[in-house]
Amino acid sequence: MSTSTVEPHTDTADTRPAEPAGLASPLPQVLVPFERYLCADHRPQYPMQFCLLLELRGEMQLAAVEAAVDVVLQRHPLLSARVRGRGRQAQWVAADGQPRPLFWCDTPPAAVAFGGEAIDLTASAGFRVDVQAADGRTRLVASFHHAVCDGIGALQVVGDLLAHYGMLTASGDRRPRLLPVDQQLLPVRGSFDLKLTAPVSRWQATKALLAEGWKVLARRPRPLRAPAATPAAPQTNCELLQVVVSEADWQAFCDVATRLKITANDLLLRDFFLALRAWQNKTGWLRVTVPTSLRARRDLQMPAVNMIGYGLVSRHGAECDESAEFRDSLAQEMDFLRRWGIGSLFNYGVWQVDRVPGLLWLVTRLSRSFATSCLSNLGHPLRRMRARFPLQDGLAVAGDVVLERLACAPPVRPGTRLSIAVNSYGGQLTIAAQYDPRHWSADAATDFLELFRDRLTAQAHELPIA
Repeated sequence: MSTSTVEPHTDTADTRPAEPAGLASPLPQVLVPFERYLCADHRPQYPMQFCLLLELRGEMQLAAVEAAVDVVLQRHPLLSARVRGRGRQAQWVAADGQPRPLFWCDTPPAAVAFGGEAIDLTASAGFRVDVQAADGRTRLVASFHHAVCDGIGALQVVGDLLAHYGMLTASGDRRPRLLPVDQQLLPVRGSFDLKLTAPVSRWQATKALLAEGWKVLARRPRPLRAPAATPAAPQTNCELLQVVVSEADWQAFCDVATRLKITANDLLLRDFFLALRAWQNKTGWLRVTVPTSLRARRDLQMPAVNMIGYGLVSRHGAECDESAEFRDSLAQEMDFLRRWGIGSLFNYGVWQVDRVPGLLWLVTRLSRSFATSCLSNLGHPLRRMRARFPLQDGLAVAGDVVLERLACAPPVRPGTRLSIAVNSYGGQLTIAAQYDPRHWSADAATDFLELFRDRLTAQAHELPIA
């Protein structure tokens, strides 16, 4: 078995948390408008929370996991904070006196991504870890309230946990390494801006954005069609579902995107629209929510927080085909979102609504759905972490365990019945989904995931359309 190492590290001093000493706690912190929106949109029936599932080879040791969780809580203050106050006066404050949010399970913990016990941030912190280690394997589920952090923040958290665990259980020079985080950056976590490029003026950009906003309001998307056979007694919670694109097929898919001179994410979005169109089997507007990270260079050392915006990509079902025009139109729109930071427009709208007391809560309770589905691309998870690991056949080694696979998906919202996230790790692409069990069964959601996967696999072996 071949072994390679990324940034090998032998200095035992780095087994300590990479933190500046003697700094005062950054809490309390006033909630930024986007965090207040996420709290307002949280409800027991549709909790604003998600899970990150890790599957590891080897059995983790309880004492080392406990120490690693303590380090994670030190490095990321919002993980051990609760919300005090209401509206624009709400603050993150330390949730003192609470036990360590670690639960050691006798049976494998389920990655309950919908339903289950909803987190109440006014009463407790929005983070917990469930672990089961047995028979040479470990299943770890980290649960988060979305106001605490986004998917990238969650990857930072589990990266820290695995890295410190590896420092305690590794031998020789095979220790992972923690990178610094700067808790003093927390006050700027709600600061975003449009990235205008010459010769585009702010007025021209504003007109274009208003036009796009009108399209979002005028083009009402169809909810994702419920399967013909729905559960007789719908569940109120569900397991995180996942399918995998093999290493060979994923590499071939990326090669196709390269030959087409677009990103793999652009091609993923094209095939996602084609899967939605095939599933719906009827025309009408389709809209995909695309979460985008709003982190700037200055935010690289930011602790785990939620710093995402949303791109809303709409197409009529009649447009969704395999033509070069459709594919290139999506690639151009995604390039526009990336270069201009258009995802921050959603946050700007939240800020405007939040200026009127009570309006933010009211807007979240409107019955209208603004998206057919959600597609989030987490990229390569190791690149999102504030930690560096030795590698074994492309897999992260954390002391006596090896991370074989991880998966998560965004929270499901009312009217948006399926949320999907992808990540490329160990050479493979993992596609994971949350679904609304009030409308879908696990079998139906799996059928859609397989439809999407088969679409990607077929594309991987097709010649690019000129």
